[in-house]
Amino acid sequence: MFDWTVAEGIDQLDGSYCFIEGHCTNMNVTYDTTVEEAEAACDAKYGHENWTSFKLGDIDIATVRHPGASSKVTGFHSREITAAYGMAACAMGNFHCDIIYCRDTY
Repeated sequence: MFDWTVAEGIDQLDGSYCFIEGHCTNMNVTYDTTVEEAEAACDAKYGHENWTSFKLGDIDIATVRHPGASSKVTGFHSREITAAYGMAACAMGNFHCDIIYCRDTY
């Protein structure tokens, strides 16, 4: 995955998402984390109603609210934007995978 982000020129976005959301230091998620445990982690981080009602357009809304807050060169500069990506991961069921990827990669 990391090689792909470098090839696509989005590695700074990827890494800053990991660090801003605290995924690199989240030791509560393991390789054995269940979907149910991951959903509980999403509830704790973002609030159940927030991530279960997430829509893909929420990322666009957050980006519009913070013009210039993301760059392929310098990454993300707004937690509102990275939180939207985190809630997307929760809604898609891969939040725990994001955390493991971030810890293993960065």
